[in-house]
Amino acid sequence: MLAAPAIPIPGVVYKGVVKAVMPYGAFCSLEGCSGKDGLIHVSQLDPAGGRVQFAANMVAVGDRVSVRVLAVEEGKVSLTCRDVHQGEEAPEAMRPSKVEQVLGLPPTAEELEQLPCVTLSYARSSGAGGQNVNKLSTKCEARLFVEQSPWAGGVKARLLSGTSATSAGAVLVTSERHRTQSANRQDALEKLAVIVSDAWRPPKVRRQYTGISEQGKRQRRDDKRRTAEKKENRRLGSGD
Repeated sequence: MLAAPAIPIPGVVYKGVVKAVMPYGAFCSLEGCSGKDGLIHVSQLDPAGGRVQFAANMVAVGDRVSVRVLAVEEGKVSLTCRDVHQGEEAPEAMRPSKVEQVLGLPPTAEELEQLPCVTLSYARSSGAGGQNVNKLSTKCEARLFVEQSPWAGGVKARLLSGTSATSAGAVLVTSERHRTQSANRQDALEKLAVIVSDAWRPPKVRRQYTGISEQGKRQRRDDKRRTAEKKENRRLGSGD
């Protein structure tokens, strides 16, 4: 039976337990790596690559997470959760939602055009483009009738709460930027696809940040004092 490696291997994914949470990141022990704790910097905590303001928004002491080793330098172990799948044991803020797993990818512009809940209509363009453009029906209006769509209730609710939703329960986009009807149709469908994509998945649940340690408070006071001194020195140096 092989002994557990004493040093984590860069690029390998490990199971870990959060041992300490600081404003700048979380320290995590790694299973199979005796005595070696690593730091997950706050910029590496979100598996989806999003921005995290405080580490405590994502993890707490005792949480179990999956991490990948970024580097081992001079005894310091750098870890990341980015693009690392988190299992059911991970904190809720880091787990992919069940809705996300069921829905799959949002529809493309081409797929939206084939849905019966999407209608296209055309009118004369009011924009620049010459006499011919203003005579022909080149402007395209794409309407998505949300309640008739085949998607989950959460997607429908987010679409209806958006700024593009009408009182009739449809999402309306228009395009008249191009000189031809076909180009404006494609542009309108692509705009619609972006709106659907933005509403496709629920916003991530973030853990409520409840405060910082006394050490963190002292650090913040020191930072503010140094910043104030720097501004005062600049003011005096400019002769104001």
